[in-house]
Amino acid sequence: MRKISHWLAGAGLGFSNHNCRWKRRAVLLLLAVLSFGCTEEPGLTVGDVAFPQNELVGLSERQLDQLALITSVGIATARGEAERFGASILDRWRDEARIELLRRELALESAGIREDSLEALYREAPEPELVVRHLVVLSERWRSEEHRGEAEARAERALERARAGVPFPEVAGEFSEEPGAEARGGLLEPGREGTWVGDFWEAALALDEGEISEVVETEYGFHVLQLEERRAVPFEEARARLVTRLARGLRTSDGWDSRLDEWEREGRTPLDEAEARGIILPEPEETRLLREWERQLSEWAVALGFQANLTTEELADQALQALGRVQQSAQIARSELESRRSDLQGVYPVSRSDR
Repeated sequence: MRKISHWLAGAGLGFSNHNCRWKRRAVLLLLAVLSFGCTEEPGLTVGDVAFPQNELVGLSERQLDQLALITSVGIATARGEAERFGASILDRWRDEARIELLRRELALESAGIREDSLEALYREAPEPELVVRHLVVLSERWRSEEHRGEAEARAERALERARAGVPFPEVAGEFSEEPGAEARGGLLEPGREGTWVGDFWEAALALDEGEISEVVETEYGFHVLQLEERRAVPFEEARARLVTRLARGLRTSDGWDSRLDEWEREGRTPLDEAEARGIILPEPEETRLLREWERQLSEWAVALGFQANLTTEELADQALQALGRVQQSAQIARSELESRRSDLQGVYPVSRSDR
């Protein structure tokens, strides 16, 4: 706009030349027309991330498709929408997990293991449920060494205060960067195997009641934990995991192939049978699948250069850079995205203008 105004002034049509009302109106109209003509329609839009046509010159149809997928990874990462982005994949994983649980139930039936035997085995070694307070200094693994070093040092200072006798809820309220930590004194909902990320769970499991951990690193940052209580998970809630462990140790045939043939003759699927038996995934397994998907998305994001809270303009710039990255990790990420195209495309609407 400024360039256009300067050009008009040089042509004797600037606003300072004369006070003729018609001339001012003519100039304003011309400016509006020229300015409108300078606004280029986006060549590609993914969600609300737009790429001007002049930035897409020379890209093939395949590269444009790749750019749309890459941008979707960026949007999901920047806005914390991992579950939305992976909904189709997560649904398939859940169905596969339920079918596998059905197969293990049938294996126990074939081996003659009855319900009372299951309960007796569980009473001998029940699963633990842990009540934990914690504090976390956030610093994801993609952060700089300086950022992570400062975060770890802050967690160490918190640990020193807790071990010096300052009540843990007070320390958590002072140091923890988890939303709501101060109001809860760092108290978490009771956790079971699979509820928390592996490093966190192992650290909590190793503690005695009242004991405070060393600084524990996870994909989210640096934690300090205190175990408040250890109790047994009720059999009904742990049954699915017990079935899984026992079925893995069986050497007898589970008759799975004959069952598949039978269901096919009946026009049914294994998932239909799982529905009929009321087989559902335990909550920790649901959590495990979500964590696995978040890990996969995080790997792609790191390889392609995305991080949280990027603006739409930053997303567009980074997506174009990611399209041309030659590092092996980026090439692998693009290849894996292509293999999952049918699951991931369409989560964020894609539109193109005529080229």
